[in-house]
Amino acid sequence: MQKISISKSKDKEIVCPRCCSIKVKTWAKSKARQQYKCDDCGRFFYKNPKLQSAKDILPSDITPKEMRIYDIWDLRVFGKEATTGGLYTANFSMINPEWFKKTVKDYIWYNSSQYSTSELLRKLTEFRRFSRYLTEKRATVKPQDIDRLLVIEAINYASQDLKVSKSLSIFITTLKYFFEFCNSNNLIEISSKQLIFESDYPKAERKIIKEIPSDVIKQIRQHLDSLPKPIKIAISILIETGMRISEVCSLKLNCISQDSDGDWWVSLYRIKLKKEDRLFISKELAQSILQQQEFIKNNLGRDFSYLFCSTEGSGWFASYTNTPKRRASVKRELSHFIPVKKLIKQPLIRGYLHQLAHEHNITDISGEIYPVWKCHRFRHTHLTDLARKGMGIAHIMQRGGHASPSMSMHYIHLTNDDQKKKMKEVWDNTHFNMEGEIVAPVNPDLDTAEMQWIKKGMGVQTTDNGYCTLLWTQTCPHQDLPCKSCGSWVTTLDFLDSHKQELKETEKIIENARQKGYQRQIEKNVPRAERLKRIISGMEKHKTMRGLGHNEWEEKE
Repeated sequence: MQKISISKSKDKEIVCPRCCSIKVKTWAKSKARQQYKCDDCGRFFYKNPKLQSAKDILPSDITPKEMRIYDIWDLRVFGKEATTGGLYTANFSMINPEWFKKTVKDYIWYNSSQYSTSELLRKLTEFRRFSRYLTEKRATVKPQDIDRLLVIEAINYASQDLKVSKSLSIFITTLKYFFEFCNSNNLIEISSKQLIFESDYPKAERKIIKEIPSDVIKQIRQHLDSLPKPIKIAISILIETGMRISEVCSLKLNCISQDSDGDWWVSLYRIKLKKEDRLFISKELAQSILQQQEFIKNNLGRDFSYLFCSTEGSGWFASYTNTPKRRASVKRELSHFIPVKKLIKQPLIRGYLHQLAHEHNITDISGEIYPVWKCHRFRHTHLTDLARKGMGIAHIMQRGGHASPSMSMHYIHLTNDDQKKKMKEVWDNTHFNMEGEIVAPVNPDLDTAEMQWIKKGMGVQTTDNGYCTLLWTQTCPHQDLPCKSCGSWVTTLDFLDSHKQELKETEKIIENARQKGYQRQIEKNVPRAERLKRIISGMEKHKTMRGLGHNEWEEKE
């Protein structure tokens, strides 16, 4: 960082946070941040408490116990990892009053092992919000003054800023767990045992469908070649695997491997589950990843251990979602990418997508620019597509890296058309026996529409207007009897017209036999006609259950 001044600071209030020396120099300034350097210990630090970082305040060898006296904490001291955005500093300096700050510190300190870095920082944000309420509305409040009325006022205060019900729910939940923890551990004396109830939570907003429409996906694929090769590959991984964008950004250089069958797998670290995982990928995507590995080795050397790197001039793309006045001054073309030895960040990928959508007019059905830069929607789209194609919830959990089925269900957005298609498959694959009764299939795995098509094409175990449920290796015990009189014979709605035609032909045979006095033909075909009537009647009743009466089906047919 370039030094801009070495004069002694005239502000006597500026004291080195490490050695408390007042021999301080102004050093550098970036936007609102004024940096200082201590002449005695050489420590660099910022005066603005809102923008202070733990590295500017804490000794490098500090322990968790020693850190409690500071208002700036480094969560890595607890053994935590920095967030995907590189955050690790917990700032308590803006929390008031003093007793509340101390209690919040105790809460974070005791719960540091239970929550991730991002969760701890999110809770700290909500505590600052509650602190602002206390400062503005209840400046002289004491711990024993916290009651139900105060909590309701705090929720109303927060609702003025938090317009989204989910955000307000997070604020309420944070306070709920905080007060319960304080009660159970006697951290502060609260007059009431229960301060928050279920009725305090806002009504859940209508769920927004986050699946990317197929026509938008088509537009994205159409214009992917406009992007630099590394960004194109990163987006291809998002589309095909449904990874979180943070997982894509942190992929290691040697992340893919090939099994004994020649198929490819990509290894990743599930940040939320804190475990390694592997996902099956296509050979085409594997080839793209291999090309990206060579790109990194050729441009950055083998000592750069990640699959994706940043670019020179990344500020333009990272700030693209901002208003034009707040964007980086030097405009970059969409094809711009000069690799640098820095790990790629999420805002960079979002910026490229944002610029791609606007330059190539990627729109939804209403003609509005579709927010393709909201990368988590690729994840929703992938998992929904798997569910639509019949993948079970256990496999979707594994593919998505979820700890519970309920979490996976948040990502599955099936439409009315999906329901209609699946119900038609159920109805059309219903089996009827020779009495027209619905029967359960003997081999359900072999009774899908695809398997029935295969059986028809091969001509194996198919019968006259139906199927035999005996296995191919079994011998028919009733070879001298018609199939429709056998208990192993079943039929489906696909053969309804054929049964009706057969019934008409059988009735003609019976009528002709009666006119000519052929008693043997009458005795043979009357049971056959009765059996066909029962089969057709059972099928017609089943169709009526589907919402259409007999006459309506006749009209449709």
